[in-house]
Amino acid sequence: MKGVVSEPIWSIEPKDFIFPQLHFEIGVVNMVLDNFYDFVEDKVEKLSPEEKVARNNIVVAEHGLEEVKEK
Repeated sequence: MKGVVSEPIWSIEPKDFIFPQLHFEIGVVNMVLDNFYDFVEDKVEKLSPEEKVARNNIVVAEHGLEEVKEK
């Protein structure tokens, strides 16, 4: 059987834990947007694999350009 096989190193009680609300919200929104973009690419636009690679390369190039401009 897999699972916990020993005692925990630290015992953290729920009262000592602060839920990271902002990180959770950002993560959920990012996940929804990623899934939406994947849906649009797969079902609406019907991009070829080459077009997907080209689109990703454009995003990487634009990000690199912004970094160079900042320097």
